[in-house]
Amino acid sequence: MSTMMVGSMTLRRVTASRIALFRKQIKGILIEWRHRARSRRELADLDRAGLRDIGMSPAAAKYEASKPFWTA
Repeated sequence: MSTMMVGSMTLRRVTASRIALFRKQIKGILIEWRHRARSRRELADLDRAGLRDIGMSPAAAKYEASKPFWTA
């Protein structure tokens, strides 16, 4: 509330910093989603030998690869 009393210049700075933070958070979320999608595509492409190398069963790999990118 004191921010508004100081003047519109301070309010603009606070708003600009909040917008910048919001953009940074959105960018981080998009990067994470892209990583998940790529990882799940690669997991789906692994054969039994590749799954054995990473210690994952075919059923667990199928389950993980079928999850949407926005789900952790």
